[in-house]
Amino acid sequence: YKSAENSIVNISGKKLIAGQPRSLGDLYNFFGPQRRQNNYELRRFELGSGFVVHEDGYIITNAHVVESTDNLSATFINGKEYDAKIISVDKAKDLAFLKVESDETFEAIRLGTSSDLMIGETVVAVGNPYGYSNSVTDGIVSAVGRNIHVSEDFWLRGLIQTSAPINPGNSGGPLLNINGELVGINTAIRQEAQNIGFAIPVDTLADNLIEMLMPEKLRRV
Repeated sequence: YKSAENSIVNISGKKLIAGQPRSLGDLYNFFGPQRRQNNYELRRFELGSGFVVHEDGYIITNAHVVESTDNLSATFINGKEYDAKIISVDKAKDLAFLKVESDETFEAIRLGTSSDLMIGETVVAVGNPYGYSNSVTDGIVSAVGRNIHVSEDFWLRGLIQTSAPINPGNSGGPLLNINGELVGINTAIRQEAQNIGFAIPVDTLADNLIEMLMPEKLRRV
């Protein structure tokens, strides 16, 4: 974890949310034709996690973390927060490619391989569950090549199954091996089960990065 912590980010977004009227005048303005901007508030939402894959500030997370969300930001362990924009999204693989709005140089996570993962191998999941930033949990590789039914007509295939506790907010964060190398991207949990989480293999990410940067892919959600 120590070798990867500077590369891991918490991803949040901001949305305009209708506020509650505080007086009869506000009530009229809220529902009437003279609706005012001050009846809305820009509220921050903790969305998930991600990690830097290139020193220029390119970040990987899950597609479902950033879907239909504006005003994205990435916060590092040192507390620095940066605006982030969506570069490319692959919903079928549940991957998204972001870019931090900064000229600084960032520390990229070290990529491992998922091709030689062994059942029973120790892994560490890092993320932002329920807003608790950079939380670390450990477990083992329970299985590889798992297919899960996410929603109607949508499956994620070839996933790593792990016993490392993964909670809402962990999505998009790294799954590390004991050398601190990225072996997976945390993506899903079974709500009715305990200690069953899933991660996208890092080899799937590596195989799709070039395609995600093709001109026709460079668009927002």
